Amino acid sequence: MTQADLLPVDAKTRHKDVSAPGQARKAAGQALVLENERQEWIDRFKFLSACYLTSLPTGALFAFEDLRAYCDTCGLPEPHTHKVWGSLPRVLLKAGLPMAMTDRTRKAHSPKTHAHRVALYEKTGG
Repeated sequence: MTQADLLPVDAKTRHKDVSAPGQARKAAGQALVLENERQEWIDRFKFLSACYLTSLPTGALFAFEDLRAYCDTCGLPEPHTHKVWGSLPRVLLKAGLPMAMTDRTRKAHSPKTHAHRVALYEKTGG
């Protein structure tokens, strides 16, 4: 038995069906990790994200690591795998939270990110 055998059949099929490189494979991987995360955890994350965005003025720029740090201070446990974090901006955008991706970046503040460039999001009206 392999780890792939433990995945839900539809997730395995979707992952195998994606033969296109780049964005399609990224989307398939993100869907796979989200499918295996508890819905209660995702709902709690969306609630905390809405609270965080409420605290920002319209037009404020933030990195996703800022939102993650806020969730940590609120006691949100870690997801089942750290790979879930990469799929969460899309979750928030689909949920209609007042944010938009920009073309700006900054150096990460998180020590584990080793000062890599991270995307900046903008708080939009709402």
